[in-house]
Amino acid sequence: VRKPEQVKLHLPISETLFQMSRDQLQKFVQYLISVHHTEGGYHGSGKQLNLLFSKVREMLKMRDSNGARMLTLITDQFMADPRLALWRQQGTTMTDKYRQLWDELGALWMCIVLNPHCKPEQKSSWLRQLRRWNSVDVMRMTLSTLNWRRREMVRWLVTCATEVGLRALVSILQSWYTLFTPTEATSIVAATVMSHNTILRLSLDYPQREELASCARTLALQCAMKDPQNCALSALTLCEKDHIAFETAYQIVIDAASTGMTYSQLFTIARYMEHRGYPLRSFKLASLAMTHLNLAYNQDTHPAINDVLWACALSHSLGKNELAAIIPLVVKSVHCATVLSDILRRCTMTAPGLAGIPGRRNSGKLMSTDKAPLRQLLDATISAYINTTHSRLTHISPRHYGEFIEFLSKARETFLLAQDGHIQFAQFIDNLKQIYKGKKKLMMLVRERFG
Repeated sequence: VRKPEQVKLHLPISETLFQMSRDQLQKFVQYLISVHHTEGGYHGSGKQLNLLFSKVREMLKMRDSNGARMLTLITDQFMADPRLALWRQQGTTMTDKYRQLWDELGALWMCIVLNPHCKPEQKSSWLRQLRRWNSVDVMRMTLSTLNWRRREMVRWLVTCATEVGLRALVSILQSWYTLFTPTEATSIVAATVMSHNTILRLSLDYPQREELASCARTLALQCAMKDPQNCALSALTLCEKDHIAFETAYQIVIDAASTGMTYSQLFTIARYMEHRGYPLRSFKLASLAMTHLNLAYNQDTHPAINDVLWACALSHSLGKNELAAIIPLVVKSVHCATVLSDILRRCTMTAPGLAGIPGRRNSGKLMSTDKAPLRQLLDATISAYINTTHSRLTHISPRHYGEFIEFLSKARETFLLAQDGHIQFAQFIDNLKQIYKGKKKLMMLVRERFG
């Protein structure tokens, strides 16, 4: 030994093992049989897949045709993992580490499918492979579970089918219920398939375009039946160019309006109908939306206010009959005085029936607040101002006195729209002075402004 001072002495292995306890021996064996003692049994397979992924990327950069073959073998190994079947059976989501491997696998397949140098027969072969394991299996496995990558996977499947051709798109449209949720099927799948870019990319002739459009419309109507709340508007949009399908989608909305849809969804569809040139259908949907709405006296910033004002403007533009039909709904649903007064003011500014519906004659006269239908709206607005005033005075603080006086000024404007409005308002102020005489400073401000 030339350098004895650098030589480290170790006990014989047999003697070292003899001195270990049972727990130490178990830990030592774990070190020997695992790549790392904290990793599970799949650590090696995950690391091995990452190395194979790197090799495939290199082959794709070199335009090596063996890259697709190698990725096919990798995918077969990946799909043979017993955990996939277990997760599918239990309905649980993938682990983060496994999902990362899946994302890498998907990205590589995307690169291969979108390769412009590939031949049509190669793409057809890959579609059969993708159907056999990758896309379809995972779409079905994640269909009933929440997954933040679902949207990306849906787009990926549609892109792969588009690259393969018409028959692949028809296949996923016809079997959508096994792969997608109704919302995904209408908002992503059908919308993408029917886009102008897809038609140009596939160079479809007229019969092929009609076949694809027919499948998309059938899908849209099925989804609207299953989930009208989230799919009705998309279904109407997809069925615009087919009269029968559009009528069917509209009827689905009407049938679901009474039970399964909210006022915001109905208002959105009503605005769409007006935009498409169906004002009477828009009015009907707006009326149905009003029946679901309840606007309290203190909700003067409610998000539905603009929709209510729009619905009343639409009714006013259609004519006196439509306005007379919607005012009782407004009175029943809206209890906010400022909103009611705004509606009343707008209705008295112009004559009803300015939309020019064919076959109708419009008198061109302004409507009187002393006659139906505005009389009912005026009475409801005055009543709302009285009730809101008492509600505000229950818990009012001195810093809100100025705001309250301005509120009473707006109330007076509404009172004066009635023939005996000045008398009603005077009586109203006298009642306030009597009931709230304990609020001396506030009542002094009321007397200064209103007498």
